[in-house]
Amino acid sequence: METRQLPAGFKPLVGTEDTTIDKMGRVLIPKAKRDRLGEDCAITLGTNGCVVILPEWHWIELQKWLYLVPKENAGAEEYKRLVFGEAQDSLRFDAQGRLVIPQRLRELARLKQKVKLVGAFDRVEVWDEDEYRQFLENPDEYGKERRLRLERALRLMQGAPA
Repeated sequence: METRQLPAGFKPLVGTEDTTIDKMGRVLIPKAKRDRLGEDCAITLGTNGCVVILPEWHWIELQKWLYLVPKENAGAEEYKRLVFGEAQDSLRFDAQGRLVIPQRLRELARLKQKVKLVGAFDRVEVWDEDEYRQFLENPDEYGKERRLRLERALRLMQGAPA
């Protein structure tokens, strides 16, 4: 297993907050989470179908890791498509500390007005309130199709049978 190191001064993203998304897709991120995410961040669809906000260092590490996999690797290509196809990067918070979640991601994650911001160590997960409740009730089944597609891609990437 490869050894990875956290950036100097790393502080995990922790805690859960209730908040809302306005009609323009803006969500207020609490200052503590903004400080730990850093000035630039990326956003994509997460493993279970929630939206994830990644600090720039994490986004760069993911790119470096995927760059090392040969382009002929079908699993890597599928994984890139699933993660990067719905992503936006170089995002910054506005003066009020809000971040815009693109319409397509809001639809894919079924985000309505009331959302939960879940600190998940190296990322912030953005969940619709009802979807998060469903996830907590049955995490093995919630978002299973997407999770299995990503797991399959990772197995292929590592040379294991799909």
